[in-house]
Amino acid sequence: MSVPFKTRNSWPLEAGNRVLVTGFGPFEGSPVNPSGRLAEASGYPHLVLDVTFEAVEKALADFAPFDTVLLLGVASRAAQFRAEHVAHNWIGSVPDVTGVRAGPGPIDPKLPFQLAGTLWPSPGESTELEIDSANAGDYLCNYLYFRALCTYPEKAVGFLHVPSAEHVPFETQVQHLRHFLGNNP
Repeated sequence: MSVPFKTRNSWPLEAGNRVLVTGFGPFEGSPVNPSGRLAEASGYPHLVLDVTFEAVEKALADFAPFDTVLLLGVASRAAQFRAEHVAHNWIGSVPDVTGVRAGPGPIDPKLPFQLAGTLWPSPGESTELEIDSANAGDYLCNYLYFRALCTYPEKAVGFLHVPSAEHVPFETQVQHLRHFLGNNP
């Protein structure tokens, strides 16, 4: 099966690796968020988070029992999956779906400007990722990624932006994600 992304050599996941897949629920501009639907269809334990800062903060505790956390979010204009290499210590001014605004400004002024994801190889290393990015945005996707990396530096944490179903049909996305995860929950 041809997939729109490949991963480092540690995939497919080793037997016994405890994996959590997260996605987001609907928000203005994405009434059916494919990231949440993909998390549910992954075959792994999953969480679908409300598009709120509060939901992100509450969900972090649920990551504790897992070795690997794959975070999903939608990039509506993207035509392919996009692995995010870094999370930035920055939140923009767009409010969440409840109207809470956390920025603009640093997520935590005491921490570095960016943190490297721990699931993907670093940019410049030997990588098989066909699509990769160093811009997780300045909204809840980046916020979740940064907070997860801060909270669990010992875990394999990665963020994958997924395209809308307009660009890649949902069933095709499910096939790609299951292939990527190795189909061995």
